[in-house]
Amino acid sequence: MSALPGNTYHHIQISGNARVLLGNAVGQVIGQSESTLATPADYVGQYANSSLRPVTNYVPRPRLHQKIKEQLHDQKNNDGRDYTRVLVVYGLGGAGKSQLVLQYIQEYRRDYMAVFWIEAGSKETIERDYVQIYQLLYGRQADIGQAIVKVEEAVPAVKRWFQGREGRWLVVLDSADTIDNNQHRSYIDLKYFMPDALGVHVIITSRSSTAKEITQLEAVEVAEMEALEATELFKRSAKIKEAGQKILEEIG
Repeated sequence: MSALPGNTYHHIQISGNARVLLGNAVGQVIGQSESTLATPADYVGQYANSSLRPVTNYVPRPRLHQKIKEQLHDQKNNDGRDYTRVLVVYGLGGAGKSQLVLQYIQEYRRDYMAVFWIEAGSKETIERDYVQIYQLLYGRQADIGQAIVKVEEAVPAVKRWFQGREGRWLVVLDSADTIDNNQHRSYIDLKYFMPDALGVHVIITSRSSTAKEITQLEAVEVAEMEALEATELFKRSAKIKEAGQKILEEIG
């Protein structure tokens, strides 16, 4: 899922009990030190960008959905504490990775204090989003004469914001594909951007199968659809019902 260039995201109300924050500002400004500003209360609103919805012809994939649920939503350690959990969802481009994660968010957003959807497809977008989230979390306003905040300041500040907070928080790093070659100029070090605090769940979507090495959790591979899923997708895309199964049987 790619954000449209030039857009600045705002809060758009939806049903549920979470707030999804997206950023599309290359830089924001600051005027005083982080410690002198009061941090807003925990986000518990009902907000999302309208694009964060499964497409109309999306076909649920129960087996994959269950694997995400079991490893994130259903898990707590033996001591009852909800430690940082990182889950990788990988597969070919267009396989439906982002749509699968969106379905998870739709079903369980009430169980998260907030959801942060970050475009991790390039350095520019992931840095842009962290700067925007930094501005939202710390209440920074763009005033004339203030210094432009640096990414090197924004990323650690956003990660620190999660420390000591109650409840669960979900961070999605979407389309993190340039993570294999650390010598390439487009390489993104995902570990630098991932929060590490109690109650934080991180989902990474990627075309790279090496992404699964980032975490000990079992990665969720989005591969070919099962027969019934493919049939349903065909029917929804073609806007037909009973004829769909018959046509697939004839051509399959």
